[in-house]
Amino acid sequence: MPEFQYTDDQRRSRYLERCPRILQNGLPPFEFARGWDDLAIELLVGIDNLLNDADAGAFELQQLKEKFGVFVVHFWLRGQRPHPLWPGSRLRRDQALRALVSTAREKSKRTCMACGTPGLLRESGWMRVSCDQCEPRWGKALRGEPE
Repeated sequence: MPEFQYTDDQRRSRYLERCPRILQNGLPPFEFARGWDDLAIELLVGIDNLLNDADAGAFELQQLKEKFGVFVVHFWLRGQRPHPLWPGSRLRRDQALRALVSTAREKSKRTCMACGTPGLLRESGWMRVSCDQCEPRWGKALRGEPE
């Protein structure tokens, strides 16, 4: 896979610096290649901008991962109930959250997992999104061949 300019600690720091409010309850291990970091951070910044302080404090990011070549995120808001005066407010928030996640998922289908440039969803035993430059390295890695 392509080389990167930052360590795992620096990678975690990028997320925590951009989204400290919603990541106050922790950041789970990364289960996707670094090419999707900008996509994931964009999603988390969008979520952070959407949530009020109470919701941000209740936000728990459970998992960020790749599955079948697509970006997947799992989170929940602890103990959230509809607001008694504005019962539709939670529904609107939840719909907006789903829209943000859906947008990130769709972007991942055309973003190289390794380098973040435009790519194609490919399958040869393992589904992945790769650009033409990174694909030969992915293919060798999947076949267990040295780079």
